[in-house]
Amino acid sequence: MPFQVGPAREYEVSIRYRSTEARNGRVLAGRHLFYDGNQNQSYEQYVNRGTPFPSTNGEWKEIVIGTTQFQPGEYQVRLSHSHNLPAGSTSLDVDCFIFRPVS
Repeated sequence: MPFQVGPAREYEVSIRYRSTEARNGRVLAGRHLFYDGNQNQSYEQYVNRGTPFPSTNGEWKEIVIGTTQFQPGEYQVRLSHSHNLPAGSTSLDVDCFIFRPVS
C-alpha cells in the first residue's frame, strides 16, 4: 500500500484486521520494497520483524505494530506472512494500515 509523509516525524503503525486463526507476520515500510520483481528490503525497513496476530474470531480489531521514523516523501507498506500459512488455511483480512504521529 502506498502512502505519503509530509513533515519528518515518528509514527505509530497499526493494522486493522480480522482472522479466525492466530497468525505471525512482518510489517515493512520503505521507499522501495520491490525492484524489478525482486525483494530488496533492508532490515531498517522492518517496523516489526515478528508480530503475533491473535485470532479475532472474525471480528475487526486494531493492533499496534510499532513505531518508525519517516522522512518526507512517498513510501510503501507491506504485511508479509504468507510463508507462515499452512496449506489450505485462510489468511488475514486487512482493512487498513494506520499511521499516528508520535512526535
